[in-house]
Amino acid sequence: MNEGLAQLIAIEEGMERLYRLFCSKFPEHREFFSQLADEEQRHAGVLKELLTLPAQEIAQAINLISRRVDEFEQVNQLLAREHRGFEELPKTVIEGLELAFKLEESAGELHYQFVVTTEVKNRALEKIRGLTGADRDHAQRVRSYLKELNPRRGR
Repeated sequence: MNEGLAQLIAIEEGMERLYRLFCSKFPEHREFFSQLADEEQRHAGVLKELLTLPAQEIAQAINLISRRVDEFEQVNQLLAREHRGFEELPKTVIEGLELAFKLEESAGELHYQFVVTTEVKNRALEKIRGLTGADRDHAQRVRSYLKELNPRRGR
């Protein structure tokens, strides 16, 4: 598998793991975090489906993805650090939501930057474009939930 695509899949899987951790750390908010985790799992599945598309379509997407491998690796490193931090240190649900918002926005921006800047249109890139909207939806939902729990911090 291409390293860039592997890194993108790892971002989605890392977000799923983080939301599952939040389910156990913050059981009173399990329903919210569980829904996000399930959606992240589906996002990883969408990326894995790219490998079933015709070689010429996946080649264009892989070419674009490969240009951003370093950025994807940085997001995965941040995810791993933050996951460890939430496992090891007492943190609040507000801190978890603020982190989730930050990560969803950065993932959405990464997807957006490399698929919107190309005029190439094919199924592989359309699937990735769809993830951009999903990440932005997650960011919006996290922000709304944060605002509901703590209006001063949910700017």
